[in-house]
Amino acid sequence: MTEEMIEEFSAQKALLHILAVLYNTPVESKSLDALKMITETGLPELDALVQHAKNSNLLDIQKDWTKIFRGISLSYGPKPPYEELFSTNTMAAIAARYAKHGFVSAIDNRVDYIGVELEYLSTLSDYEEFSTFAASCKIWFSKYAEAAGEQISTEFCKALIKATIEILDI
Repeated sequence: MTEEMIEEFSAQKALLHILAVLYNTPVESKSLDALKMITETGLPELDALVQHAKNSNLLDIQKDWTKIFRGISLSYGPKPPYEELFSTNTMAAIAARYAKHGFVSAIDNRVDYIGVELEYLSTLSDYEEFSTFAASCKIWFSKYAEAAGEQISTEFCKALIKATIEILDI
């Protein structure tokens, strides 16, 4: 890898870590304030997420985040973003992949939750492994995004999903 590629890889992992935090912890004013400090990234969907963080009502985001990303009830919101629900991978296979790389999430959550998977991606140092897993995540998460689609009411949550797909696609 060239030095430029290494820098891009490191930047992508840093962005994935930020997104992992947004999925793994309920959105609070502190996390929105941190997002607001980001200047242009050159990634349109991530820049849109930052703009929506600046222009959205915190309570509306919190309600939508809970409905869209936590799977409260099948009668209220979409299925949650768990890989096992949108792919043929099992939680056991995902846990084995993490164990192989010595990964343990800092958050107590299902191993196939998008936030945990993004957190895992942000820790990988092997580019080939990273690329393979990112492509796999993009496939199942795109299915989730399509299923969640019309049930999302805030521009912030829509932008979070679009930014996730954009960064997984790099």
